[in-house]
Amino acid sequence: MGENEEEFVKHNRVELVSATGRVSIYKKVNYPFGGAPITKFFYFTDGKLTQVDEGQRSPDIIVEHRQ
Repeated sequence: MGENEEEFVKHNRVELVSATGRVSIYKKVNYPFGGAPITKFFYFTDGKLTQVDEGQRSPDIIVEHRQ
C-alpha cells in the first residue's frame, strides 16, 4: 500500500479501467501455468495505492428459500 501510481504503471502491464480527478483503477490479469486466469484490481487515490482486490466477488453460497 502507498506505492506511487506512476512507478506501478511503469513496472506492470495493466489496463486502465477508470480514472476520475482523484481515483484511478487498473486491472491486471495473470495467467498461471495450468490454472485459471487471476484478475486483480488496483485502486489509486491521489496517486497512491490504497486498495487491491479481485473485483466484485460473487457469493460462495446462495441460500434459496422454497415453500
